[in-house]
Amino acid sequence: MWMAENGQQAVNDVVQDLNKYHVIFMDNQMPVLGGIDATRKIREAGFLHLIVGVTGYSLEEDVTEYLMAGADLILSKPMRMDVLDMLLAHVKGHGYLSKPGMTLVSDTISKTLIWVSESTNKV
Repeated sequence: MWMAENGQQAVNDVVQDLNKYHVIFMDNQMPVLGGIDATRKIREAGFLHLIVGVTGYSLEEDVTEYLMAGADLILSKPMRMDVLDMLLAHVKGHGYLSKPGMTLVSDTISKTLIWVSESTNKV
């Protein structure tokens, strides 16, 4: 595990080796380069693994902006440990590559992770 001090540092480190990390948790409020812009740059560089946007904002337009930048899943702060554990167990057990046009969402009621098509909102 590695923690960047700012969004630009995260971008610089990830693009040096696109397979170094399998999961990135990107805080929305990163100094120097915000999480949404950092996510966009990391995706533009060709990173295909899971990017989880972490934000204290839950407005639909904020979530949509993060997803449009390339985040696969949005977790709101404070993060719930049961959701985090479920997400990491899924990635460890099944692997993960980003799927264009699809978003990974957690269903905390049934404790599953499901893919939802952004274009049709269907599983």
